[in-house]
Amino acid sequence: MRAGSGVGGEGSHAIRRALELGDGWIPIGKTPDELTPVISDYRARAADAGKPEPEIVTFSQLNSDDLAEAKATVDAFEHAGVNRLVWICRYEDADHCRAELDKIQPLLTD
Repeated sequence: MRAGSGVGGEGSHAIRRALELGDGWIPIGKTPDELTPVISDYRARAADAGKPEPEIVTFSQLNSDDLAEAKATVDAFEHAGVNRLVWICRYEDADHCRAELDKIQPLLTD
């Protein structure tokens, strides 16, 4: 079994490369509202090309001090069509990283 490959980038050229070369797309620096129509179009083009539904992976910061806000952010990306959201966590050291992970733990799901 081969590992899936995601193609990162922004714009129509990135979508074209993702359709031709990858199993998914990794958009960078987009809000959920910006992603919604692009993901919909990308998935439709993949289906038209006879490809399996592609995976969308993106990155975002989450407010670990406000879980309601963080959940709203996660939900917005999910509603936009993102399959996996990578949390960008800024931390000073390993203990700080663990503390941030502990705060965000209630949002982590399979």
